[in-house]
Order: sequence, then structure tokens, then C-alpha cells
Amino acid sequence: MRKKFDSAGNPLYRGITPAIPKFVYFILAEGVNKIKIGIAEDVRKRLAGLQTSSPVVLSIYGFIQFSNAYRARKAEQAYHKLFESKRSHNEWFNFDKEMAEKLQEFRSDDEIDVDALRQIGFDISLLSENEIFKFNH
Repeated sequence: MRKKFDSAGNPLYRGITPAIPKFVYFILAEGVNKIKIGIAEDVRKRLAGLQTSSPVVLSIYGFIQFSNAYRARKAEQAYHKLFESKRSHNEWFNFDKEMAEKLQEFRSDDEIDVDALRQIGFDISLLSENEIFKFNH
């Protein structure tokens, strides 16, 4: 299957227009030691949607903003692969001290630690200068 591209030559990912910024988010289910790794255009809105069907309080643990869906999806896949041994179900993972420490390795004064991302197999060429990385914990 051939890749499709937008008018600027950026690859389309599953038909999603790449010009819309996307976030890889980490949403923590407090008290049950679970964390969800996913992508969204609006992390707060995604949190609110998940919270309505959750029996526990959820909070935003952190997020990374990417300039398009393709880059965000690739990063999300890299995080899922990195934490595969901790997967509970679907996009939910068992959150523990080891995982918290690993996530903090990606933080460098609220900027992306490029070397840490490279270590989990993320293609660094997908990053642009305006990527935002923020962890609340």
C-alpha cells in the first residue's frame, strides 16, 4: 500500500491531516496504579471524557505535543513498546516507581530529552523545534 501525502509533502496517517497538533498523553488513574498512554488533540477534553466512565479519579501525569498526528502516533507506539511488560489492558499500563523514574528520564527542564527518546526507538527526525514536553509529577 502506498503512503498518501498532503499538499506540503507530509505523510498522512490513517487519513488524518497532519497539520493539526496532537499530544501523547499520560493519564494516571489515582489509587489503582494504572496509567493510560494515548493521543489526543485536546488532553483536558480527553481527560474529561475518560473521567465520566471511570470509578476512580484521573489526572494528567504528563504530555508531549507534536506538530502532527503521524509524529504523535509514532511516539505513542514507542512508549507502548517500551512499557509492554507493564501493559494491563489496551492502552492502560501498571504504573510503578520504575515506570515513573523511566518517564522522568525523558524530561529535561520541560524539554524533550532526545537521547532518551532515541533509546526507545523513536525516530528523532520526526521532532520539530516546537515540540512541548511537560510532566506534572
